[in-house]
Amino acid sequence: MKIAVLGAGISGLASAWFLQQKYGSQAEVIVFEKESRAGGWIQTIHQDGFLFDQGPRSCRASGTGAATLELVEALGLRDQVICSSPSAHTRYVYEGGRLNRLPGGILPLLASSWLPVAIKALWRDWRAPPGTEPDESIASFIERRLGCEVVERLIDPLTAGIYAGNVHELSIRSCFPTFYEWEQTHGSLLKGALAKKKAPSEASLWVRSIQKNGLFSFKKGMEGLTQALASRLDVRYGMPVMGLTAEPEGCRLTFSDGSCFEADRVVSTLPATALSRLLPLMPSLPMASVTVVNLGYRQTVLKHEGFGYLIPSREKEPLLGVVWDSSVFPQQNAPDQTRLTVMMKADPEKGDPIDLIKETLGRQMGITAEPAVVAVRHAYQAIPHYPIGYFDNIHAFKQLCQKGFPRLQLSGTPFHGVSVNDCIHAAGVASEVCKKSC
Repeated sequence: MKIAVLGAGISGLASAWFLQQKYGSQAEVIVFEKESRAGGWIQTIHQDGFLFDQGPRSCRASGTGAATLELVEALGLRDQVICSSPSAHTRYVYEGGRLNRLPGGILPLLASSWLPVAIKALWRDWRAPPGTEPDESIASFIERRLGCEVVERLIDPLTAGIYAGNVHELSIRSCFPTFYEWEQTHGSLLKGALAKKKAPSEASLWVRSIQKNGLFSFKKGMEGLTQALASRLDVRYGMPVMGLTAEPEGCRLTFSDGSCFEADRVVSTLPATALSRLLPLMPSLPMASVTVVNLGYRQTVLKHEGFGYLIPSREKEPLLGVVWDSSVFPQQNAPDQTRLTVMMKADPEKGDPIDLIKETLGRQMGITAEPAVVAVRHAYQAIPHYPIGYFDNIHAFKQLCQKGFPRLQLSGTPFHGVSVNDCIHAAGVASEVCKKSC
């Protein structure tokens, strides 16, 4: 059997790996990638002695992080995994001209300015009835359950940090499905959190040990994972798919050079923009563009320790947030290094953002030193912006595809979330579905 996987981002690489493990010698699994490298938005660079991740820089160890850790273990990469420092639990929000620390537990909450906000929010959530709409904006949902202040001070910057998006436009059901499910099942977020039962873990002792930490990455950066996967797979580079046709026993793929490939099964992990060219009935999915700027200093410039900070949109600042990489993963530092990652919405018309970033960091964090190394990556159309109603629309689209393309399996960010963990977990599920359908 020939199985074609479209796209060599983390979704495609993980899908191909899982399929290869399940089928063994019974199938030939080939990954087709339009670029000259694997990894998609995951990219690690080493520049003048500094390690910079220019895309995702870590994974959560909890939740669907178990699937990622099990993959890491299967690849034999346990000795490459590093865990975040304890200080990474400390996070800040920049508001009112200063960095305000978010409480990381009950005791810190009791001593913080967030206590009155938390009490009002939990009381409101306990009493508010469940929503009746099939979907709504993140802002509408959170304001209804927890109040406007939680939206503006916490959820707004959190959404900007994850999606570079607007809480009034993005879907709660697609962006934060756990919140939606808690309300539907238990009537409130608090009741849902209290009712959540920890399922017995079947994971190895190593996976469970890593899950005790908040975040994990790799000694040589996140690309260590995608490189390990690509080295064990048949990846064909420079092969953009231009056409997809259903055949009686599979699918025909047509590439930009005019060549064709007959596959018994196809797993697409293409982004929405590429997939919509192959399947014009694909629901519209806006994409956000971001600029990621890595800054390296050959001295200590941080006055705080922690993960970093996010910025509410009401502050009208040019940045979305800053990650203090050297504080989160000091194992990746050379001596006397400070590494920062700045995130901002991409705007090609504004030109070089470095002077603006340096001025902003000086004002927000008091950093006046000149960076020794600067690396800029403009990630155009990188992050899906799931609109209100997208969940039902994409579900209907998948059902339609099953009728017209029964040998096509859809996965990746248009369907299952944007995090590395979500992509790997969905790839495992897709491989199971593909196996059962054969």
